[in-house]
Amino acid sequence: MRRVILYTRPGCGLCDDVRADLDLLAGETEFELVEINIATSAALSDRFRYLIPVVDVGGGELLTPPLSIRRLRDAITAASDSDG
Repeated sequence: MRRVILYTRPGCGLCDDVRADLDLLAGETEFELVEINIATSAALSDRFRYLIPVVDVGGGELLTPPLSIRRLRDAITAASDSDG
């Protein structure tokens, strides 16, 4: 199953919007959504502080804002297609 990682932090409204889009997409295609709070890691906080929400679809290119549901769908579909 495709793993989609959402890097987020508390109080991030854009993160909430992307999470809602990913929840909608979960009804269309199968993937495991993993949320990682960057505030729990100094390294992640340093790396993503000014970029969140960041979405990693299977270790490929990291998706950063602006993020649309279409862009998320395309990335998840492309990653699923490359799996075989």
